[in-house]
Amino acid sequence: MTTIAGLAGTSSSSDGTGTSARFTEPFALVVDSSGNIFVADTSNNLIRKLTISGGVAIVTAFAGGGGSGSSDGTGTAAKFSEPRGITIDSSNNLYVADYNNHLIRKVTSAILLK
Repeated sequence: MTTIAGLAGTSSSSDGTGTSARFTEPFALVVDSSGNIFVADTSNNLIRKLTISGGVAIVTAFAGGGGSGSSDGTGTAAKFSEPRGITIDSSNNLYVADYNNHLIRKVTSAILLK
């Protein structure tokens, strides 16, 4: 077993490379057709994207952020409230179980839709 991102016992929402990135309650993940990993970072109200380059994970915020909410929007302008489940379809659209908002959300590469 090898840790590719995050550091045990240390939580936050910091983007970064490998163990310099931080999560707070990563709950679920999926992998797209290009090998990118998407994580429902529950307590940070974020969907995070991990891109593997040269065997190292580069972690960035993909959707959500800036606190809890239920706003649709592009990228980090969108808001979640404890995203806990995530899946992906054959067109690489993400579907997120937005737990505290009682919603299923659709995330495309450009926009978040209800």
